[in-house]
Amino acid sequence: MSFAGVEHRLEQVRTLAGVLFINDSIGTSPSRTAAGLRAMKRKPIIIVGGYDKHIAFDSLGEDLCRMAKQVFLTGNTAEKIRDAIENAPSFAQSKLPYEMIDDFRDAVYAAAGAAQSGDIVLLSPACAAFDHFKNFAERGKYFKQLVMELTDEDIGHQA
Repeated sequence: MSFAGVEHRLEQVRTLAGVLFINDSIGTSPSRTAAGLRAMKRKPIIIVGGYDKHIAFDSLGEDLCRMAKQVFLTGNTAEKIRDAIENAPSFAQSKLPYEMIDDFRDAVYAAAGAAQSGDIVLLSPACAAFDHFKNFAERGKYFKQLVMELTDEDIGHQA
């Protein structure tokens, strides 16, 4: 009963202005990210992308279209994941909004800005961290640092 879970695996970081921030930086493959998406009680705003391990993202594109509210793409794989989303069979029907943001910090702030009370912001990158970080733990710690720096004014400021 006292087990708090594993750091960086669907780790609840903070609730701010009614928005729950979850760190799943250990989600370094499309199948792990899909598992994280299935664990959510509602469609999250998700941050994905990172180092290219040359894994196909086709199924991830479909999973994102079915299980995400909005996607922020970052890292070296952003274009590949964008292509997987756009080529997913349910993309046209889902009208999944996505945005490509090169800088990880900017992606976190943009996801917070897109969120409204009741939303979940999930970092589950489906990729390794080596494009910008030493490893998934460093990426996860940086995500948590950024989330702890957010203020109420950072939430829901995007139209």
